[in-house]
Amino acid sequence: MKTPPAAAAKKMFSRTANFFRKDIFLKLFSLIAAFVIWAIVSIIQYPDMDLNFTLPIIIDEDESFSRSPNLSVIKVNTKEDYVFVTISGKRNQIGGLTADDFVACVDMTGVAGPGRFDLPVTILARESEDGDKNKVKPFKVTSLEPSKVNVTFDEIISKEIPVEPLTENVLVAAGFMRGEPVVTPDTVTVTGPKNLLSSVTHARAKVSPNKVLDSSYEFTTDTVELYNDSAKISDESGLISLDSSSFAVQIPVYVRKKLPLKVNIINAPAGFDVEYFRSLLTFSVDELDIAAPNNSIEDLPDLTIGTINMREVEIGSRFEFRTENFLPENYDNLTQAEVITVTCPSEGFSKKPLVIMAKNLQFINKPARYNFVPVASGVSVTLVGDETQIAEISSAEVTAQIDLINFDTNEPELLMPVDVLISSYDKVWFTGANGMTTPKIYVTAERADK
Repeated sequence: MKTPPAAAAKKMFSRTANFFRKDIFLKLFSLIAAFVIWAIVSIIQYPDMDLNFTLPIIIDEDESFSRSPNLSVIKVNTKEDYVFVTISGKRNQIGGLTADDFVACVDMTGVAGPGRFDLPVTILARESEDGDKNKVKPFKVTSLEPSKVNVTFDEIISKEIPVEPLTENVLVAAGFMRGEPVVTPDTVTVTGPKNLLSSVTHARAKVSPNKVLDSSYEFTTDTVELYNDSAKISDESGLISLDSSSFAVQIPVYVRKKLPLKVNIINAPAGFDVEYFRSLLTFSVDELDIAAPNNSIEDLPDLTIGTINMREVEIGSRFEFRTENFLPENYDNLTQAEVITVTCPSEGFSKKPLVIMAKNLQFINKPARYNFVPVASGVSVTLVGDETQIAEISSAEVTAQIDLINFDTNEPELLMPVDVLISSYDKVWFTGANGMTTPKIYVTAERADK
């Protein structure tokens, strides 16, 4: 009778288990002995072995450049930061070593100055934590790729350069204008490779606000770019440093407005039509495009550029007003007209010389108990104005007054100004004779009781 398959499998498993349970220590000893015999045979037959490692390249500057203390590594010109090395040695000496037991160092003992050098890579045993350098037994480098590394060296220097604001995409609202930005601090000391810094001329503190400005604003930035005369400089070495890491960039925003121009009129005769005369003036520039740092000009209807003294006005007189004299320092003249010329009317105007007799002079504000007498027989004036009115006017219609309120009665005689009054004529004024803007005459004072 045949044994069922399940019973046969169970019987076979039982026999296998009994085999491993019997003489287990003998079997284990045999296994260990076989391994030892294999190892001894391998060492005898193959005493040398090779180890392959990938090691990072180490550049140690601390023990280099004794003759050039300011010399530093600027750039390592390799595609990879690792070397591939094969190490050979006795199996019983290097068999248990790993990549952590070796270092790949660049030998820089031959570097004495700036430049670019092909330097050898040396494989050294790494010093153990307890300072033991003999952990790694003698070995031989049979393959090293790359065997040399191209390294650039340069001196590290410092240089002070100006800082300029770089304001990209700064927009202002309609009716406003951006002024010249100011950066603080405006200089910075840059430290880095001499070859790179030699071409640096200035730095730029960069701000790019994402807003439309309608008032002055101050930004803070730590983004600084270096430039030569025309181009931005890239720091591939990563060795450039600045003595300041934060910069304030102030962007002034001005209110912009076009203002018509006007002048003040002084010393016009009583009753003179000032607005009529002002309407006849010709300006070399009718209006100025002004940018102001505040809202002070928003409600300003016009801009007064100066004053015209009617006693200095002749037919066709010209007066010049410099913008630097009537515009505040922080106002920007966008029209860029430095001088405004105002020309007085000439067509339809004429002038007439008159002599006012001393007997017709009037004294006002006379001190009591004194009589006043003009020394001269009269005073000469020149009337200027509309030719129709000038033709009609006579000396009888012109009054001359002398105000004695400040007369010093202790003086025998004083030179007093004469005020000319022109009644009934609103388009006539006067100027003094011989270039005098105000006519004057000597006056004496005598006590009335004498």
